[in-house]
Amino acid sequence: MPPMKLLRATLVLACLTIAAAPAGAGALQKTVEGIAASVGLTPDAWGVAVVECDGTLLAAIHGDTPRIPASNMKLLSSGTAIVALGHDFEFRTQLLKRGRDVILVGDGDPALGDPELLPKMTDALGQPLTGDSILDIWADAIQDAGLTHIERLVVDDRIFDREFVHDSWPADQLHLHYCVGSTGLNFHRNILLLYPAPDPRGGRPVLADVQPAVPFLPLDNRLRSGSKNLVTAMEAPDGRSIVLKGTIKEKQVVPISMAIADMPLLTGRMLADRLHRRGIEVDVVTRPDGNERFGDGTAIGPAIVTPMAVVLERCNMESRNIYADCLLKRAAHEATGRPGSWREGGALVRREVRNRTGTDMVEVADGSGMSRLNAVSPMVLARWLASFQRGTPEGDAMLASLSTPEHGTIDRRFGTLKLSGCTLQGKTGFIRGVSTLSGVITAPDGRCAAFSVLVNALGERTTKAKALQKGVVEAIATWLAKAQQRRAAA
Repeated sequence: MPPMKLLRATLVLACLTIAAAPAGAGALQKTVEGIAASVGLTPDAWGVAVVECDGTLLAAIHGDTPRIPASNMKLLSSGTAIVALGHDFEFRTQLLKRGRDVILVGDGDPALGDPELLPKMTDALGQPLTGDSILDIWADAIQDAGLTHIERLVVDDRIFDREFVHDSWPADQLHLHYCVGSTGLNFHRNILLLYPAPDPRGGRPVLADVQPAVPFLPLDNRLRSGSKNLVTAMEAPDGRSIVLKGTIKEKQVVPISMAIADMPLLTGRMLADRLHRRGIEVDVVTRPDGNERFGDGTAIGPAIVTPMAVVLERCNMESRNIYADCLLKRAAHEATGRPGSWREGGALVRREVRNRTGTDMVEVADGSGMSRLNAVSPMVLARWLASFQRGTPEGDAMLASLSTPEHGTIDRRFGTLKLSGCTLQGKTGFIRGVSTLSGVITAPDGRCAAFSVLVNALGERTTKAKALQKGVVEAIATWLAKAQQRRAAA
């Protein structure tokens, strides 16, 4: 767990009103204690909390101790965004024209051009979309507006601040796809997809394809032929070239993902390149000047809209970090009217956690859980999930976004679980030394329990953590099934 000095000195655990434990709850506590003892994890490196969805405490071991949540942090950021933005919110990216200026206005949409979503979408001709075709849609709109020369192509990303990556994220991983920044104008999940291949003439390996196309970016090719494909791709420090290192044996089928540090400006440059090919010259790609506003601009082309449900699913079921960080910052912008930031997003999370659980004992560094400065207790997470009641718009939106044993990260972690006829909706989490699982288990009659199992201080293997998590989940499901049987027999 993180040292307590990382927690704000003002954090105070409020007195919570806990209903009397129902019949059989003591047995669940003993079962969980037995599972924990059999797993053999390091003492005090983990915590468990289980509460019924009405707030009744069912079981807890080290439940009030804050720990690093890893991607379970996404439960807090996404839930806060549901409350701040609304379950039916839509992200909207718009292209404007004002005189000889064209303005691309971002809304912080993390799904804009996401390469994993594009194949599920089609253009007017029924063809699957690509990052290049999104850029062509914008270029078509500019051409159809009659513009033959653009003085400024302005990328307005001011809905968020420009601290794209958190300073506590691992510096040696910032070129990887899961460490991309959250910007006011995200595009293609802020990555380029690279396809290196051997040179058919026997020379140095080549870069066969890049998606989206960036022909204006020079390539610093340091690839060598080798016995396997081991490629590292990253931007040069100045962002003006692609650097490829490593070895290539055969053409890369699964692309290499390369994070882009400043995707808003690169998106503007990609659009300018496509306009140039159509004979429409752009004098400069830039950000807005000072407090420049574009309220008098005319909308051109279609707005690109992403429903909240899509973003929530990508955030929680698929655990994409950029989605959670954008939800946190977009919620902060909605609440304050200022550019969304980590700091104000964190304050918003703490306020909502206090409203729902009675305590603000949570430390928020980012929205995704990549940072080791995040800290929250299993009890807070369990009570947080229990507060999103099934049958309410907020609760249904949250629960629908979670992974299940059939879909998402729970499926990939556990494969099979014995749930005694109950259903499981939850969120996994993992960073080095940390393995977490929180969720909601529901019996066929609708009675449910929320839980959180947070394990820190792991070595390289996560076997014991997974055994604890699986055991707790199956014990809760068994308890709920037996409780239903007792009610039916009464």
